[in-house]
Amino acid sequence: MAELPRYRLEIFFEGGEAHVYLAVDRTTNQQVAVRILKHSLEDGFAAKRAVREVLFMKHCKHDNIINLLDVFVTSISLKPALAIVMPKKQYSLRYFNDPSNRKTWADDYLLLRVCNIIYCILSGIEYLHLNGIKHRDLSLNNIMVDDTCNATIIDFGLCRGPAQNAKITEGPTTLGYRAPEAYTSNYTQKVDLWSIGCIFYELITGEMYLRPTIKSTDVHETQLLTMISQYKSDETFIDMFKTVVSPGRHSLLEAARPTTLRRTFELIRWPEDQSGGATRDNAIDLLENLLKFNPNERCTASEALVSPFFADYGHKTTVPETKIIDLPYCRDVFKALDDIGNDINPTNDQKFINVLKQVLVDYEVQERQICIHKAHETCVNCHQIL
Repeated sequence: MAELPRYRLEIFFEGGEAHVYLAVDRTTNQQVAVRILKHSLEDGFAAKRAVREVLFMKHCKHDNIINLLDVFVTSISLKPALAIVMPKKQYSLRYFNDPSNRKTWADDYLLLRVCNIIYCILSGIEYLHLNGIKHRDLSLNNIMVDDTCNATIIDFGLCRGPAQNAKITEGPTTLGYRAPEAYTSNYTQKVDLWSIGCIFYELITGEMYLRPTIKSTDVHETQLLTMISQYKSDETFIDMFKTVVSPGRHSLLEAARPTTLRRTFELIRWPEDQSGGATRDNAIDLLENLLKFNPNERCTASEALVSPFFADYGHKTTVPETKIIDLPYCRDVFKALDDIGNDINPTNDQKFINVLKQVLVDYEVQERQICIHKAHETCVNCHQIL
């Protein structure tokens, strides 16, 4: 297996957007995960996405959000790419919830375990939202969990600020967790709450909610934009939605009507109620509020965290004095990225290189003097040095 100067690589995983290695940091003997972002220095779109991910990870400090330990440029995957180093976590929630693994934890204490996982996810998302950030790609793949059911949010490649609402009908976003309004550019942070509702349902039942979901090709953009702007209630929205989706998907919409939604949840084979707030009725109430088709009626993360389901946690919201998205440094980086086109060659574009230097300024990449053309440890011929 290939090696990095500081990290001893041990196990390799192939991901959709990244190569992931489990590794050991030779300087600290700490187990870490090295995530090499594919194509991150091959075109402008991927490069800007990678820089945003590093920027958000660099500034987000919360127990339920993954830490950024190091970032550097490497050519271990043949082409130069950004590599992000994070603490090693035990399992992805996808692995944890796999049928072969559910039997080890989906027992009489299922509600308590799921309660803690969802509380952790909501706590991390509340922190992001209060700092002006939408995650936009929550799924079982992007949540890590340990044996005590403490969850950590990862993968910030699709994160955006409040005014950055690129449509997410294409790309890696998992269809089964995508809110209805996310098929347009007219959506808010509430898209993350829908995704959490889908995760909640899947952890309880072992099955995805609304599978298969509505595909972007089923909906004409201008019609859906009009529908979103005319939200009145879930009932009227679903009636409008049925006019622009294929008849084969109407049954999915009927299942989401307020008159049938609770009945759908009540038919789930629920485990025994647990002490405190972790009861079937409280769980159903929270699911209903997370899975409202109308985002105006959907709860916020802060509202969800004080629901009776989390009565034992005594959650208190802490509002930051300054949002991460409003920090002058972050505003400058976002503006600079907006001024850079998607058709650039990141390894030759001086504007992008200057932004990258600015974002990576606190990391050892500065000391290693890595060249983003060849990812050499030292480069005597290249003038574009990090």
